[in-house]
Amino acid sequence: MENQDVIDRDDDNVVSEEMNADESGKTVFYKYRGVGKCISNGISFLTDHFFRFIRLTLPVSIPLAVLLAAYSYIACDMSMMQSVSMRYVLYGLFLAALLVSSVQQGVIFRLLELYSDKADMKSITYKSLYKTVWGCVGKVLGCNLVSVVIGNIVIGMGLLIWLIPMDGFELNIVKMILLGIWLLVGAVMYIPYEISMPALIFGKKKFFPALWYGYVLGLKKIGKVMALFIVLLFLVVILLALILSPAIVIAMMHHSASSSLLVGDAVSLPDNFAVYSILILFLASFFSTLLIWVQCVPMSYLYASLEYDVEEQKKNELPVV
Repeated sequence: MENQDVIDRDDDNVVSEEMNADESGKTVFYKYRGVGKCISNGISFLTDHFFRFIRLTLPVSIPLAVLLAAYSYIACDMSMMQSVSMRYVLYGLFLAALLVSSVQQGVIFRLLELYSDKADMKSITYKSLYKTVWGCVGKVLGCNLVSVVIGNIVIGMGLLIWLIPMDGFELNIVKMILLGIWLLVGAVMYIPYEISMPALIFGKKKFFPALWYGYVLGLKKIGKVMALFIVLLFLVVILLALILSPAIVIAMMHHSASSSLLVGDAVSLPDNFAVYSILILFLASFFSTLLIWVQCVPMSYLYASLEYDVEEQKKNELPVV
């Protein structure tokens, strides 16, 4: 490798096992990984101690599931949505869910840190874990808020372009071209930002410098980041469709019943339908919280890989391709 003029990062075998381990032979967090390796390492991280990890995250996953179920229950009831006060309740539920999910992300990052350090996962207790989590919850929440702002800007501008009144085939073509260009701009704005949270948590920079550093790092390797982002998005969409199918049926029934009630033609539902619907929504929401692991962990491994590339480039003073 010392005789190479260029470090070829397209080959997983280019980095020796010695460079991927410390003096004790333990696998290290910062090493080169391809997109596939980031996903497989993420799956291994979750499955190695699945039930223990689930038990350790119950104090946040259960409240988060309750908030998501309540949000879905209200949002799917058209009669409730007619009330302005209920809309404010929805905003409150969204912010509360964002806060609790930030705590869960903090727990996941802390577990990943301990897992990478080869800590004894069986010895981790609620007290020892959550005592060290609160320091990064504020960072995660701030990063999530910035992500929400960026996402709203991208979606809002896309809707504005879509709603531009243009008559005629040629003008509609122009609108579609503008919308396509904006979607590309939005992808460049949002997707590299996925590296910012791991950079904020695992790096040593302050809040805004860490966000910018992570974004620039992701932008330089936007091909890998976009590939991993698309794969994870595909997995999340499929898993959500499977998990939320019963909840979607419940939502459709609520929508139908609420709409019929508004026009004076109430639909007869079983007396205990509300209990069953809330239970199904809670279970679907609880299992959907597991998808937070799918989003956080592989991106963290990709960040570690990109950071390793940066350090190797500095050591060897060779271009990374």
